[in-house]
This record gives sequence, C-alpha cells and structure tokens, in this order.
Amino acid sequence: MRDTPFRLLFTLLGIAAAALYVAFQARNLIVGPILTITQPAHAATVLEGASLTVAGTARNTVALTLNGRPIFISPEGTFREDLALPLGYTVLTVEAQDRFGRTRIRTLDVWRTR
Repeated sequence: MRDTPFRLLFTLLGIAAAALYVAFQARNLIVGPILTITQPAHAATVLEGASLTVAGTARNTVALTLNGRPIFISPEGTFREDLALPLGYTVLTVEAQDRFGRTRIRTLDVWRTR
C-alpha cells in the first residue's frame, strides 16, 4: 500500500518521457522545410562578365528548385549553383519541398550591370 504513490509517480514520469520523445521525433513534421540562402544577398548587384553563385542550406527537404529547375542538395543539406545572368533585373526563386508536400519559397532580386 505504501508504494502506491511511488508507482503513480513513476507511471506519470514514464508517460511524460514518452510524450517528450514523440514530440522530439515529430519536430521535422511540425516544422516543415527550412530554407536559408547565404549567397547572394537580397538586392545584390553583379558586374557584367561575373557569374552569380546561389548557395545556402535546406533542411527537412526532399526537392529543391531554382527558378523551377531542380538543383542538387548535399547529404549535409547544403546547395550551391552557379548562374550566368542576363543584363538587368532578375528575380531568383528558390523553392524547397518536404516529403509531406509542404513548400518554403525564398525570392531574391538581383541586378546585373555593365
């Protein structure tokens, strides 16, 4: 009879630990794709003759596109793509999709000058 409060305490601690474990494992489902662009800066200006590198990290992602064209994601979650831009104003759209179909989109405005 005296160990009943201890049994209840251990049962509640076990349920709480199981709930925390399930929440931790479901974090990728809850958060969705994480997309970070490290290069170039938004509203960057590129000089004529120079190529533009788009780079960053994509977490919880199964597909990544740059202006609708698939690009490679390394096992560490990094990506890097070199582009030759036309003169003038260009909008770059990077889209990440997770295995559940959710997407995250980042757009960059880039100017190429003479």
